[in-house]
Amino acid sequence: MLIDTHAHLNDEKFNADRGAVIARAGELGIQKIVEIACAPGEWALGEKLTAAYPDKVRCAFGVHPEYIKDFTPAALPELEKYLQTPCAVAVGEIGLDYYWDDHPRDLAQGGAVGTAANATAALRQILQAGGVPRPQRQGIRG
Repeated sequence: MLIDTHAHLNDEKFNADRGAVIARAGELGIQKIVEIACAPGEWALGEKLTAAYPDKVRCAFGVHPEYIKDFTPAALPELEKYLQTPCAVAVGEIGLDYYWDDHPRDLAQGGAVGTAANATAALRQILQAGGVPRPQRQGIRG
């Protein structure tokens, strides 16, 4: 199975032919696409895209360092809400981006690490609450 793990199909460049692009990806053997919703303003769009193409598109929700200035602690519950949706398959983007160098590194680093830690903890809780079996630990005492 081929999966495109990093797409930005909600970009306005795809407004005219988004459906055709998704169909062509399928014709080329790509069976699943992970849309990256990497800013609070993109989360609802990511969920909407997955609803429009439920057999093809899933979503990663997060905050890219470029957009960390727009992310406040008050938005974390909203991020957690999106991570609980059936379309969520990953937390991201959350990396430490030094390519663009147009945002404060200390803010981006702190925000990205904090967001990753909180979102990862939230995702772990979501998976456990959703009936995903927790691994059983066996120590040397049994």
